[in-house]
Amino acid sequence: MTLSGAGKAWFNDLQIDVVPNTVKLDQWHFPDLSAMPRLKPGSLLAADPEEALKSLVSPKNADVSLEESGAEGRVLKFDLMGGKPGFVGSTTVAEDYAGKKLRLRARLKTADLQGGRVTIYFNSQSQSNTDSFAAWSKPISGTTEWKDYDCVIPISGQKAVVTAGIFARGKSGSVFLKSLEFSLADESPSGGEGFKVMQETWPESPVLATPMNLDFSK
Repeated sequence: MTLSGAGKAWFNDLQIDVVPNTVKLDQWHFPDLSAMPRLKPGSLLAADPEEALKSLVSPKNADVSLEESGAEGRVLKFDLMGGKPGFVGSTTVAEDYAGKKLRLRARLKTADLQGGRVTIYFNSQSQSNTDSFAAWSKPISGTTEWKDYDCVIPISGQKAVVTAGIFARGKSGSVFLKSLEFSLADESPSGGEGFKVMQETWPESPVLATPMNLDFSK
């Protein structure tokens, strides 16, 4: 069981049993990549800002709009309300870049952010669960001027899914996004200013002779 965000959760009577092969499986499958878009270097913000709103934003989580921002021109703005999370980003296939490095650049600022934080997120996962790299920026909070962020991660698997975007949560405040773009990277070190890069691995677990069932009433 996992719990994300504020709140509490309870569980009891966690049980593992051997079942017949005829029982239908409930399991996570690596997504079908055939229908996903191919990643191309360049901006993830569409040339038409209206298209960017449709393709990058999860509207149920954020109040997103377009706004003129002085010298920056039109930018994406999303307002945070009541602690609900907001995500602006894209998930794409990057198999053409296996064995190479991709760079993510983002230009953004926050305004009057209260009770929350903003994080730039960049992740690559191949069909092998041991082939996963993730990078995220240090929390961006308060009121800031426009700032550029830069991060590089390797694309190791032949079939890789890359997700990049801006994740925000707060009681109130706004996030302004001017640009979000991919490019092929040189041999620059992984991780730009304020970024932490991590290769996710699955630790070895002890093997039990029989399933361990948890019943806290006993």
